[in-house]
Amino acid sequence: MALASAVSTLVRWCTENDIWIDPRLEIRSNEENCIAVYAKDKHIPAHTCLVLIHRDSVISVRSCSLSKEIEPVLSGPPALLSLTLALYVEILNGETSRWFGYIQSLPRKPIPIALFWAQDFLNVNHTNDGKKGLQWLEDTEIGRRLTSDSSVKLEDIDGYFNTVAEPLLLRYFNNRTYVPATTISLEGFYHAYSLVSSRAFLVDGYHGLSMVPIADSFNHSHDNHVHLETEFDVCSQCGSLHECPHDAYEVINQSMLYAGKIDPTQSNALVDYDSYYEMVSNAEIMPGEEVFNTYGEGLSNAQLLARYGFTLDVNDNDHIYWDLSEVLMFCTDRSGALYPNLSQMEAHWMAVVHSVGRDGICMRLPESSLIYFHEGNENSLFCLDSDGKVSHQLWALLALPLCLRGDRGSVEEQIGPATAELRVLLEYQLALEGVNVENIEQLPKNSEMDVILAVARSIVSLCSARKSQLEKKLLLGSGDLNEVLDNTPINMQLTREALTFVIGESSILDSCISAWEEFFRVH
Repeated sequence: MALASAVSTLVRWCTENDIWIDPRLEIRSNEENCIAVYAKDKHIPAHTCLVLIHRDSVISVRSCSLSKEIEPVLSGPPALLSLTLALYVEILNGETSRWFGYIQSLPRKPIPIALFWAQDFLNVNHTNDGKKGLQWLEDTEIGRRLTSDSSVKLEDIDGYFNTVAEPLLLRYFNNRTYVPATTISLEGFYHAYSLVSSRAFLVDGYHGLSMVPIADSFNHSHDNHVHLETEFDVCSQCGSLHECPHDAYEVINQSMLYAGKIDPTQSNALVDYDSYYEMVSNAEIMPGEEVFNTYGEGLSNAQLLARYGFTLDVNDNDHIYWDLSEVLMFCTDRSGALYPNLSQMEAHWMAVVHSVGRDGICMRLPESSLIYFHEGNENSLFCLDSDGKVSHQLWALLALPLCLRGDRGSVEEQIGPATAELRVLLEYQLALEGVNVENIEQLPKNSEMDVILAVARSIVSLCSARKSQLEKKLLLGSGDLNEVLDNTPINMQLTREALTFVIGESSILDSCISAWEEFFRVH
């Protein structure tokens, strides 16, 4: 009943704040007792605008009650923290906030994103559920993501709250005739951060990262029905989609705006209030089915759990990564003596890896059962996919040192021939898998066979080492991961989530190990 009342208040608030929802849609609770969007009794075709959201209805650093105090940041960790403060002040404003009808529909407890698993509010009844779960995640992709340089850390949130958020909030409420709806606290700020992390959208160049009412009511699926459409290129100072006074004086007026000399809300000419964000269907929607958005087409379970607090039962986007330094440490005993320093080794090897990726032979990789063509950035090249296949970059990196010889001259002289040799090795690898490769009968077989089998052993060793890391917390005689999961109480939900994730990564590694061991056995 409480959720039904919250939905009713939300829908009424939307009507009052110029948010239009297609009458063929219904907002109600799903099986998990969370707000969701469903089609009613009519078929909805693709390419249909289903929700119009007034640009002025979003919560952003630009629109919140502290808009004159918070410096706008479009994206990245600083944007997450700034928007958290923007949302938190509105939560504290309670019924006096113009977004109260929206805010009251948001989850009342922090979303269990992995970053907060060690906090007391997720470890009730002395179970240490989140803390135990986080220990299992240490050597997984989630653990690596939480400790990466680009991620927001707990100390970042704590530092921002102590030095920026709390002083601003205390000063803000000291100047008000009412007290905040709840006590200003770090835990409350964590709650707001979890909502921002799991629900915010990057909407345009003015509002930036924002809380978008109704858009965040659509739950996630890779097979999504709808998506959010916005016009990102708006005036960064007033949000106008059209020509405005800032076009000719953008730099000057930007500094004036931050100095508080211009208030873009004072003149309707400065802001296009007729603009909306749209939720548009990209697939047919059948009567009665839940309507899904996607938070990102390529999101893995590690990304989902780290930022959104949930995982999917099956996720083809899951990968297991090694960074360049990890693979190089594994290979330096073979060729490290050829290099005066590690940075030179990295530069040479990356040049060769990229060269192999541009070779036409990689177009045959979809037919391989062991290697796949991987498209990733510089930080995500060396990996396994969800089927346990090896990225072509990881295969090339493990094969390259076997192509370098101390008696063949300097490293610079060997790079060209080594790249050509890798192409031959890849052709031979595919031929051994049964993939049709032209002129394979003309290739020599003995030396190539030795290298390919050595690469197979390296892949098995690399995956076995990662698997041992994942399972190192298993106590002697305690059985395997599945037994640990079966023996974990149902109320330890976060620990069970972590174990399920570890089992999934272990399964990917097992698939890779088994496939290459079979390849090695046959040949």
